[in-house]
Amino acid sequence: MGSRWLWVAVACLALFAGCLGTSEDIESESTADEPDTGTGVPEVVGHRADQLTEPDVEEVAARLIDTGYDASEPEIGVTSDGAIVSNPSTGDESLVISEDHGRSWEQIGSTVHNPKVNLDPWMHVDPDTDRIFNGPLYVACSHLAWTDDNGDSWMSNPIAGCGLPAHDHQKITTGPGAFRNTADAPAEAADDADGTWVHTSRDGGQTFTTSARVFEPSPCTSGINGPVEVGPEGTAYLASPTCTGTEIAVSHDSGSSWEKTWETDNGMYSGLAIDSDVATDEEGNVYLFSPGGDGRMHVSVSQNRGTSFTDPIAVSPPGVNMTVLPLVDASAEGHVAFAYLGTTDDVSQWDRPEPSYAREEANWHLYLTTTADALTEEPTFTTIQLTPDEDPVQRGCIWLKGGGNECRNLLDFNGMVLHEGRPYIAYTDGCDACPEGEQSTNDLHRIAVLEQGPSLTGGVLDPLVDLQNASEDESATVVG
Repeated sequence: MGSRWLWVAVACLALFAGCLGTSEDIESESTADEPDTGTGVPEVVGHRADQLTEPDVEEVAARLIDTGYDASEPEIGVTSDGAIVSNPSTGDESLVISEDHGRSWEQIGSTVHNPKVNLDPWMHVDPDTDRIFNGPLYVACSHLAWTDDNGDSWMSNPIAGCGLPAHDHQKITTGPGAFRNTADAPAEAADDADGTWVHTSRDGGQTFTTSARVFEPSPCTSGINGPVEVGPEGTAYLASPTCTGTEIAVSHDSGSSWEKTWETDNGMYSGLAIDSDVATDEEGNVYLFSPGGDGRMHVSVSQNRGTSFTDPIAVSPPGVNMTVLPLVDASAEGHVAFAYLGTTDDVSQWDRPEPSYAREEANWHLYLTTTADALTEEPTFTTIQLTPDEDPVQRGCIWLKGGGNECRNLLDFNGMVLHEGRPYIAYTDGCDACPEGEQSTNDLHRIAVLEQGPSLTGGVLDPLVDLQNASEDESATVVG
């Protein structure tokens, strides 16, 4: 692994947000007459924070791939040779890989090294070494298995990150070590199971340091941590939603100690599955992405390694009135991709202005927003609605409060990665062309790949496949 470090961020909560949580048994009632049958905006729009503009690209196309599996909280990675790896609910806790751009899929795993229990999934592909990590959890600890040859052979660590009496919502990230010498840096001992904890491995996952607590337990159920982000120089970032916004913590010593540096004040709807996300570009600029109290997605930018951030500005286009499940990644300086679910439904008709209480007529689509000038005072954005009008990701409510609820089929998060400037998104599809909200109960494993459009390294993307033939493939849909 060379200088690569392995990070595990574990949210240890008294109430579990993943599989074991509690929920409020509140049902929303529909109060309006007309369903939202469209998107309210064109399939591709240009915009600033509060104003629609002309899009800066002419040809945009995406491929929506049905892998044939179910999914709950899917992640995704892409190796240097273009192999796509993801973690659907396969039943034996293995991963799946496609070496032909998503046309076919193969399970990879090990009967010896794969975990035997999986209460929350997670996987990660190291972009520098191509090491593939499978890191689900089993109540008290996270199991970690890894392969350096696309699944032909495996190694494992059954106790990668632990938090007694239990933990949940674990994340795994790789990144370079920080500039500062960390040999003598102390690690905080884990003396209880509350809050958010980080464990660090300096040997590719074989051993881990004693955990360091980053965030104290929240006084309200307004979100749990996203994944750790490690910048190109080794600075690490971790975001966690609060009752009033999102706070961010920074580590300059490879996770041994953390400092909370900033918090947004633009509000937050309630729920555990908020998952504010952080990305860094190739120059070390930091992008904090999360929903606000107005229901739209916002970004704040730091150009000084997390010491300070700009005020949040809206990323989702005007007309998309409520958003959920944020994802962000960045490549070249100022080039950022944002993915999220959104609806144009009239939120004033809901019992409460939160995704958990969306009425049955609300249609949720997968959106991808990109920008090439995120560091300017007034960035311009291009937003693409990736899912067809007639087949949204979800109809009706998206439950964010944990536990069991008929609207919780999407669970808590999706995954996105950039490879050679191209966004790949793994998402759970709750509506297989379902006509009504009461039928939007699926959990299908889908992959969205941007085939044509803006590249996050600059310029435009060329298709990976013949889009005409891809549109005739029953396992894929081409949009745009």
